[in-house]
Order: sequence, then C-alpha cells, then structure tokens
Amino acid sequence: MRRERARIPGDASRRFVEVVASGGPSGDSDAHTLLNSILLDATELLQAQRVALMLYNDDDQTVEILDVGTPAFPGRRVELGEGLAGRVIESGQRLVIEDYDGWAGKLSGEVAGPPILSAVGVPLRHGATPIGALTAHSTVPGRRFTDGDAHVLEIFGDIAMLALSHFSMHDELRTLNNRLERRVRERTAALRQSSQEISRKNEQLEELIVGLEHAQDEERRRIAQDIHDSVMQTLSGVIFELKAAETSMDSSPVVSQLSSIRELLHQLETELRDVIQDLHSVELEPGGLMRAIEREATRLQARHAIQCSVRAAGHHRALPAAVESAVLRIVREALGNVQRHASASTVLITITMLKSEVRLVIRDDGIGFYSEQCNDGRVHLGISGMRRRAEARGGSFRIESGPGDGTTVTVAIPTRRLR
Repeated sequence: MRRERARIPGDASRRFVEVVASGGPSGDSDAHTLLNSILLDATELLQAQRVALMLYNDDDQTVEILDVGTPAFPGRRVELGEGLAGRVIESGQRLVIEDYDGWAGKLSGEVAGPPILSAVGVPLRHGATPIGALTAHSTVPGRRFTDGDAHVLEIFGDIAMLALSHFSMHDELRTLNNRLERRVRERTAALRQSSQEISRKNEQLEELIVGLEHAQDEERRRIAQDIHDSVMQTLSGVIFELKAAETSMDSSPVVSQLSSIRELLHQLETELRDVIQDLHSVELEPGGLMRAIEREATRLQARHAIQCSVRAAGHHRALPAAVESAVLRIVREALGNVQRHASASTVLITITMLKSEVRLVIRDDGIGFYSEQCNDGRVHLGISGMRRRAEARGGSFRIESGPGDGTTVTVAIPTRRLR
C-alpha cells in the first residue's frame, strides 16, 4: 500500500516532536526508524527517486552513505570534495544540478539502477560546521530540481539534524548516566568498605577500652587489697597501742596529746577506707546507676556534712554497663574533689537520660577556682581522670568555675556503642 504523501515538511517535524513528547526514544532502532520516515517523506514531497543522508568522518576525511532513506549504495565512502555530497560538505553550500549527466563532478557507478538526470544536495550543519549532506536524485526526464527544491530539502535537512542531535544527546546522556551510576556504585562500595573497616576498628577500640578498664580494675583491686592488708593493719595496730598507752598512763598533758594523735589516726583510717572503697571496681546491677549515685550522695552528706541532692530527668532506663560504670566513677571523683577542695555546703547532681546520650551535671556552691588553671600544664589528676573517662566513651567533658562562684562539671556520654 502506497504511503500517504507528506504535504509539507512540517508533517515529519510534527512526527518527530510527537516521538520526543511521548517520552523519547529507547534505542538506536528508534533513531533509524524516525530518520527513515523523515527521508521517505522528503522523497515523496520532492518527487525524487531517492533521498540519502551522508555523514563526514573527520578522522579519514571521507563521506559515508548511511543506511537510511533510499540510498543506492549504503556504506559506500567517497573522498571529501568528490561527488555531489563531497562537494556540498567541502563548500558548505547547497548545490543544484539540473543536468547531472553533463556535470563534470559526477562519479561513475555512483548509484544503481537508471542513470541520474538531476540532483540536489544541501549541507547538514552542527552549528556553523558542515558535518554531512542530504541529497536527492531524479531519474525521471521530466523532473529537474530547482532552487526551490533545494530550499525544501534544507528544511528536511534541519529536521533530520534535530533528530540526529536528539538521539545523539540521548546516547550521550545514557552514556553519562551509566558512567555516573558506575561511579556511584564504586563510591558506595568504597564507602561501605570504609564503614565496615571503621566499624571493625571501633570494635577493636571498644575491646581495648574494655580490656584497659578491666586491667585498671584489677590493679585498683590489688592496690586496695595491699592497703587493707598492710597499711590498714599497721594503722589499726598503732591506734590500739596508743589506746593502751593512754590507759596505762596517769592524767598528764602527754595523755591528751596521745588522744589527739589517736583521733587523727582514726580520721586517717576513715579516709583510707574511703580510698579503698573508691579503688574497688564498679559492679552495678542492671539499671542500678541511680541508686548507686544516691548512695554516693548519702555517703558524702553523712561523712562530711555536705548537703547533696540528686535530681533525675528524662526517661531513665538501664544503660550499657561500661557507660554506667564511667558515669558513677565520674560522680565519685567529682564528689571527692568537692569534699577535698571546694569547702562547699551543698551539691546538686542532675542526671538526664536522653534517647542517645546521658548527661551529668554536678554543681557545688564552694569557693571555686580559675577554671583556666585546668589547662596551665600542671597535673590535675581528678579533673584529667574525669575527662579521660568521658572521652574514652566518645563523650564530652566541661568544667566551669570562678573564685567564689562554685564549680559546675558537665558531662555527656553516648548511650549507644561506639561506631
């Protein structure tokens, strides 16, 4: 069945626009079909026997006939400047040949079938650069091409270039998209590998921290036992001997002095028992952190007459054992500093449990100090110990103080495992 003649070049243009608007092509076969349709429409409108599309290869400076439209020898190559297409591309100008048989530039055996009687060619441009040619041939004696036909062929050439540009852009975008997807996959794989490596390193770090804490606990336990077995036994013996000496002597200033010395040794004994208690490893029952902190507050108040209260906020729950141990040791160290240095009358401990971290604030109303002294290069074992415990668990530590303003210790420790 004969194809319906395209009345104007706009028919092919609209068909091209419809293809693009419907979602665009999906492969090379769509490009080939669309270009064929455009060139067959041009063939019918120009009443030509064939319309062929040819592209210039800049690498070897040849012109190749593409297998679209109705080419005579698809795949044939001619030199730049040879034949109709070669001259059109070389000059960049359209060329109308009314009498092809008498034209000096014709090529022998250029097409198959009846001899060409008239021909017209127009350049295909990318910007201002000719990259190909569109040619029409007539083998009918009564059909001779004119400048008007060349103008119509130029319109079809523009439409063909739109199609070529569209499909070329589509291919470039597809190639670029594939390249980007490959790079994303490679980068994702690298990030996943890095994440796994970081996870492994963090697990190793946690194992080292746990091992270090275990070793520290063992060393504390050994020191506490040594103090108990040696220093405390000796001290108890000295106190007993002093008591015996007091009893055996008559009232005299010496007895009063011995009594004062015995009281000082009793105070030393109490303090050493506190040291032994602090040195023992922290062993908490699950969820027992708050009770342990309250015991520390009660102990401070009972032994040193410092009012100490505990305030809880947030949703309290059992935390990882290592986190609870770190928090309790920081509380102990902070309260020890209050007792030894602050001359405070009240202390407030606030512990807030958030979704991803636990926050600890310890505030006293003592004499305070210049907080920048913590960074003056001298050794502050209590403060550095608290900071080290917080940072070892991935947390933060801050101390704020000033003469006469008391001291505030603020600690935040993540409740999740290190990652």
